[in-house]
Amino acid sequence: GFLDRFGTPVFHTRIEFVPERSGFTPLETGLHSTGLDWTHNKHSTQHTTTHAIGIPDLAFEVSGRCSGPGFGPVRAISGVQIKSLDRAVEYFEDRAKAAVRRRGRGEWKVDVEMGVQEAEDGAFVLEVGTLAPGAAVGQAYSGVRNFVVRVGRKVEGEWRRDAVVVNSHLDSAPASYGASDAMSMCAVMLEVFKNILARDPDMKRDVVFLFNGAEEIILLGSHAFVSQHPWAKHVKVLINLESAGVGHKSVMLWCGPHRQLGMARIFQRYAPYPHASSAVQDIFENGFVPADTDHRIFRTFAGIPGFDFANYMNGYRYHTFMDNIEGVGLGFLQQNGENTHALIEALTGKDSDENWEALFAPENDTPAHIFDVLGLFVVVYSQKVGFVVHGLVLLLGAVQMLFSMPTLASIIVYQASCLTAGLLGLVLFLLVSALTAVVISAGFGLPMLWIGRHWLVIPLYCSPATAATLFYLFYATRALQRYKAIRCDGARPLEVALDVYARLAGLLLAATWH
Repeated sequence: GFLDRFGTPVFHTRIEFVPERSGFTPLETGLHSTGLDWTHNKHSTQHTTTHAIGIPDLAFEVSGRCSGPGFGPVRAISGVQIKSLDRAVEYFEDRAKAAVRRRGRGEWKVDVEMGVQEAEDGAFVLEVGTLAPGAAVGQAYSGVRNFVVRVGRKVEGEWRRDAVVVNSHLDSAPASYGASDAMSMCAVMLEVFKNILARDPDMKRDVVFLFNGAEEIILLGSHAFVSQHPWAKHVKVLINLESAGVGHKSVMLWCGPHRQLGMARIFQRYAPYPHASSAVQDIFENGFVPADTDHRIFRTFAGIPGFDFANYMNGYRYHTFMDNIEGVGLGFLQQNGENTHALIEALTGKDSDENWEALFAPENDTPAHIFDVLGLFVVVYSQKVGFVVHGLVLLLGAVQMLFSMPTLASIIVYQASCLTAGLLGLVLFLLVSALTAVVISAGFGLPMLWIGRHWLVIPLYCSPATAATLFYLFYATRALQRYKAIRCDGARPLEVALDVYARLAGLLLAATWH
């Protein structure tokens, strides 16, 4: 492995799932309390297994319960170790083979094929406009190793032409334990693979599990797969499991970019624990985050649309020695396991023909607005619908202003005054926050004091900035009340503040109307 060549020991995670009875199993997690409904399957058996995952300087064990098709609830913790990234690849291969052996001989509906891809020399150029306009990074590699498993149905000894790939990576950043990024995701993939074997479903399409061996050094493993592996030409949809933080829960970073509306509707219909926002994708698409995932390789070099999931909380632990088991919450594993299993079922199971047809329908190959409401359900609508809905909101706002003011002149003066006051209030808020940061950092020698204690943001930054802004708005209201052309007599500072920021929100809506 990459780290091994420099003499850095690489350790591994051990995750144990203990099957229990089927039925309704309550689960208390760090995210929420939920019930999981396991379905009986005649091929399901009670057994205990262990998963090893390559993680630098880390060992831990998670015990859980699962029977049949679900992703089992996860409960406990402890550890073992492994000496190299290569050994991690071999261990995954051993555990996958053990899962196949455990189901025994018989007439199974699911075929399995697996192997280690020893990639040949490869190279590619990746544009990185976030660093500088027109900037690019050239990558050349040799000896990349991926562990690849395919599950589905062979026809006359040949794999079918449609497949879904589920991808995560075995390597981790130097000096990081890599528990969240991304060994926990590899554990999720292995457990989902085992559940498919236990259920032995009648799969209409195949699933490829790609445990790639080189992501952190700029996406080499995924490029080796899409450019060299024979199964890559069968892949039509990607499910990428990543990490941009430690623990908590995953959000959908990307959906598409092609077939975006179709993919969003599949996520809306099937994901049991959804977390998504179009704003997140906008942030990544416009380069505000100088980072990439394997999703970039699949969409750029293979034209494969996909789902890209990653957690984002506790960023101060990301890519550091603090990315350890203490940060990987059980709810994090549970959410990713349930959502991954559900999406695979939607794209390969009994409803997959309908979903596949909808996914690749021309009318669904369009941008979409998507967001979840408190993780309970997902709202999805097309860009065309959004154009109409957002336009109506702006129109209603304009009508309200026309009926609330006596003359056109008063409307213009009032709007201009409120917007000016609001913008100055925002500037003041930012200036006070920045000044507070300077005082804490330079004056007291405590830079980024909040990073491990997020609650400190409120008393240290938000409180003084909010107080200063309200104080300013109070005097802004008094100033506005002196002008007869503006009907704000008797208005309180809070009323003016709400009016001001409602109009700023309207400007933002207008700016993103398209």
